[in-house]
Amino acid sequence: MQLNSSSKHNPLRGIIWFILSLIICSGNDVLTKHLGDDFHPFQVVFMRFFFGTLSLLPWMFARQRRAFSTQRIGFYVLRGALLWGGLALWCYGLRTTPIAVASSIDFIIPIITMLMAIPLLREHISPKRWMAAIVGFMGVWIIINPGKDAFPFLPAMLMLLSASMFALLDILNKKYLLAEGVLTMLFYTALLTMLLSLGPAIRVWVPISSSSMRLFFRLGCGANLILYCILKSFEQAEVSAIVPFRYVELIIAAVFGYVFFHECISMRMLLGAFVIVTSSIYLAREETRRNAEKHYSSCC
Repeated sequence: MQLNSSSKHNPLRGIIWFILSLIICSGNDVLTKHLGDDFHPFQVVFMRFFFGTLSLLPWMFARQRRAFSTQRIGFYVLRGALLWGGLALWCYGLRTTPIAVASSIDFIIPIITMLMAIPLLREHISPKRWMAAIVGFMGVWIIINPGKDAFPFLPAMLMLLSASMFALLDILNKKYLLAEGVLTMLFYTALLTMLLSLGPAIRVWVPISSSSMRLFFRLGCGANLILYCILKSFEQAEVSAIVPFRYVELIIAAVFGYVFFHECISMRMLLGAFVIVTSSIYLAREETRRNAEKHYSSCC
């Protein structure tokens, strides 16, 4: 699992790799939702990372000692704890939340990341970006719709908390950039998340059939493939060219939800998703413009 950074850029190929990662991500959500009917979220998370770790071992042994070398175990423990908490909440929320709605809430992560960057990275947030953040949270509120016809409020709040944990992971990755290989990062994150989730999983453990075991194996391999496809996409194209296609996931999730669970998309969900997507695209454009200005200033 090595990426060739010297390969020539091909934006179309990069977009295809990125969309493939979104398809696998939505497929994993389908598996998680299906397995959540029979297994507690703690057991689902453990099995996901158990097979995620197991599927990486052949590549780790192929690269021998250098792949296992790391001096950042503490960071991986913190990262694993956040991953375990975020995914456990995500699994619980998916039990009663339509997949398309979950994907819409997931789009709030860039906005939460921006807000967390204020105290943790001491970043200055412009009034325009504050406005985009407020609009994004309004979109989430429209989707959740805490009224008579709303879907369960608690699962939606737990998924929002899950998104906050994933946003904190983004902050930690930015604050503590790892000078290690992708394979090493992937392996230790999966291993330590598995170990951290073992205790809670044992307390709620139920026997696993052979058919469910195969689904768990696909879930673990899929988690690794998502990151691999994303890295391949970034190898072929600029991030700014790929980010707008992030919202294709909403369409994929809606199709998967309808095909596998007969979930229908309401106008409220579409309106809320439109608000979130619009604010997130604006934030992405602002970030691209600001980075371009910084680069121009440094060159001058």
